[in-house]
Amino acid sequence: MADVLAQIVNKAVLESPLSESEVFLWRVCEKLKDQHCAPIVVSKIESLEKCKEFKYLNAFVNTIKHQQLLDTDYRAKAGKDTQNEEGIRFKAFIHKGRSYSTVWANDILGPYKERIFELICNVGNAVNEYLRSLGPIE
Repeated sequence: MADVLAQIVNKAVLESPLSESEVFLWRVCEKLKDQHCAPIVVSKIESLEKCKEFKYLNAFVNTIKHQQLLDTDYRAKAGKDTQNEEGIRFKAFIHKGRSYSTVWANDILGPYKERIFELICNVGNAVNEYLRSLGPIE
């Protein structure tokens, strides 16, 4: 979703868009800053990029897409003061020198997904607001 979002911002907001192969969310954000364009969009993109859930999922996807599958295990936890949960966990891994801890698959499919979706919607709404502020196209 972040890649598609980057392409939308690139085409809809940037005064001189990047070529399609150069479009990454961080690069689009930097270009917006360089052009002093759409500061609210920049702010919302930065919030997304700084989000721990987004950082984890981005590293997760890049690792399994370009390097290796991540190790998994199956766990069950029950009892007082525990998650009372069972399921698959993705074991800790390192991506670009940064360590990422073990995460339950249910956390990725639940709260991580919800948080990232919320932040992506915030960027989309900021893009809509920015484009609205430009007035009608003549």
